[in-house]
Amino acid sequence: MRVRTPETASSAPNVEDLTLDKDTRLDSILGWLLVAVAFALPFYIAVEQNLFALATLVWLVGLVRRRGFRRVATPLDLGFALYLAAELISLPFSTNLPQSVVYLKRFLLMVMVYLVGSGIRDERWLRRVLWGFLAGMSLYSVWGLVWFVQHPDVRLRHIQNSMTTVGLTMIGVTLALAVALKTRERGLRWGAAIATFLTGLALFLTNTRGSWLGFFFALLLILWYTRRRWLWAVPVVLVLGYLLVPPAQKARVRGFFSPKWESNANRLMWWRTGVEIFKHYPIVGIGDVGTEKMYRRYQRSPDEQPVGHMHNIFLHIAVTLGVVGLSAFAAMLVIMGRFLWRTFERLREDYLSSGVALGAFAVFVAFLVNGLFEWNFGDAEVVTAFWFVVGLAVAVWRLGARADGEELAAA
Repeated sequence: MRVRTPETASSAPNVEDLTLDKDTRLDSILGWLLVAVAFALPFYIAVEQNLFALATLVWLVGLVRRRGFRRVATPLDLGFALYLAAELISLPFSTNLPQSVVYLKRFLLMVMVYLVGSGIRDERWLRRVLWGFLAGMSLYSVWGLVWFVQHPDVRLRHIQNSMTTVGLTMIGVTLALAVALKTRERGLRWGAAIATFLTGLALFLTNTRGSWLGFFFALLLILWYTRRRWLWAVPVVLVLGYLLVPPAQKARVRGFFSPKWESNANRLMWWRTGVEIFKHYPIVGIGDVGTEKMYRRYQRSPDEQPVGHMHNIFLHIAVTLGVVGLSAFAAMLVIMGRFLWRTFERLREDYLSSGVALGAFAVFVAFLVNGLFEWNFGDAEVVTAFWFVVGLAVAVWRLGARADGEELAAA
């Protein structure tokens, strides 16, 4: 029998070291997959979802190897659990049970928050993922601008429909602007500034007022916490912009204030019908379903065109999930908003992390304002990008807490 000497023992492979090497390789693979996910967010949904699934698989393998599921917890968990519970409570009462079961898949998209939040291990990977996001949004916007030059008679859209395009560009310009104004890293600041210009121009040419309004409130928030002296210039820029823009944009701006404007009149009509549906299904709603069939029962005129959603996130939740769902949804938003705000406040002195946190909070505000006129939680591409940005906020929260030596497992 061979006797192990200290020399032979030291030359033998260390199992723990091999495990650490494998974990490091997994972290690297996951990091580059997250960069790819960030870049692909605005493009074809099939490509983005496949990358998302692959990254999730690698992430889960890493969690199993480390037995680290407990460390994935976040301050957002209660809000997500309440929203999911409301969905499950309404499920047996759904007017279309198979469709409601299928629509439960939207909760899988929330995994993005945990994937990004725990998959970004340090600031080096945070920068890389940010660069992927900025590059993807910039290329997407350039593609849209080229398309618009070739088709100048309609609003900007290229890969997706116009509402998806505006949701993605609104998220892109908001996060890019916050990073550009907060970071002190020259390269990242210029990259974010270029992305802000390109996505901002694309957003303007979408000619969609709900997203304009959402970004406007996000802009005010970002300037208040980064360049407060610039706020006086906002009304001046708005007036000059109105005077200089083409007639089509002028008409859209004037339409903000006219209830007779076609899209305004349609929304008022849809909302009135939605309120009537809610009155008859107030507790758990009609179920998480498309609203076309139910709309036909309550429409006031046969000339009305039935719609599949209520063009307002709060009314849509009230119609589909009732008071139970609306209460849970509102609680989730309150918990999320509080977390995003507190994360920014805590990291305010860290110019990179605070830029991400401020951008995430501003995206949250823009998303809710836009959601007053659109069911943006039902658009897979847009809500995936939204959860991605929330995941970035979770990532910087984790990095900040880790730097302070705090325990995250009980988060």
